[in-house]
Amino acid sequence: MACKRIRVNQAKCISCGACIATSPSKAINFDETNKAKVDPTIVTAEDDICVDVCPVEAIELVEFDETTKTYKK
Repeated sequence: MACKRIRVNQAKCISCGACIATSPSKAINFDETNKAKVDPTIVTAEDDICVDVCPVEAIELVEFDETTKTYKK
């Protein structure tokens, strides 16, 4: 089943942590390069709120397959 979920554009991410603090499911964390990264296995629709808190618009809503827990290209 397809839907939309958040994804981080790491090229835009400034590592402010606003999305990490806001994520209800705790699906966003910093990766090894200190950029925000979404865990697709636990991201939920409630995490869509993170789009509004990102000061540089690095969080976007993209097509996501709920069955396979993968983003569509």
